[in-house]
Amino acid sequence: MDQKQSNMIYLLFFLCGASLASFLQLISYRRSQKEQWIQGRSHCDFCGKNLSVVARIPIFHYFILKGKSQCCGKKLEKKYPIIEFLGGLLSILLFYKIGEISFLFWFIGGFYFLFLFLALEDISTMEVYIRDLVFLFFMALLCRIILGSFSIVSFALVSVACFAFHFIKKNSFGMGDSALLSILSLFHNSFIEFLWVVALGFGMASLYGGFLLFQKKGSRKTKIPLFPFLLLGSLVSFLLFY
Repeated sequence: MDQKQSNMIYLLFFLCGASLASFLQLISYRRSQKEQWIQGRSHCDFCGKNLSVVARIPIFHYFILKGKSQCCGKKLEKKYPIIEFLGGLLSILLFYKIGEISFLFWFIGGFYFLFLFLALEDISTMEVYIRDLVFLFFMALLCRIILGSFSIVSFALVSVACFAFHFIKKNSFGMGDSALLSILSLFHNSFIEFLWVVALGFGMASLYGGFLLFQKKGSRKTKIPLFPFLLLGSLVSFLLFY
């Protein structure tokens, strides 16, 4: 495969990842608005008009439309192109690291994009659905089965510790956070790898909390969504240890 073909493949993966991230944002928004997320065309968040083809192009729509809604001129949130870009970057990184399109690639990709969806839910509502965590658990389990290694003892110990901490610190550590850490201990399997996830995730969350305090946009009691930081910690750990 020459360099031109390689670049085209990476571009294709980037566009697919960006499109999937855009779709996940759509599902998250419609779920929060109690709308049907499978049926119906994409519509403007402000006036409800159906979006044109240009307005549905991941990332580029924001710059083509100069950060404004095409139909009513309202200012669009910057999170849309940012998350779409991150989705594209995630797709490229996973393909680069795994090196082939295999069952493992699809399952690990499914795990991380579902994880991204849960992070979006945590950011917007500070809550996640139990059924979504169950799906994430089974994705992690399938990945471990394909990789051929699974430590039930490590998973059990981390699960007990996380849920015990939740019952001790209910106001600062949610049930969903405990369940997610248990799932991550299953996905990463190696205890050292899992410690990297925890250290990076909680470290970045602490820095973000400190930034909010410094900017006077929050207090010590401000709740911070942990899912996006644990997602970043998990991805960095995967890229380092896989």
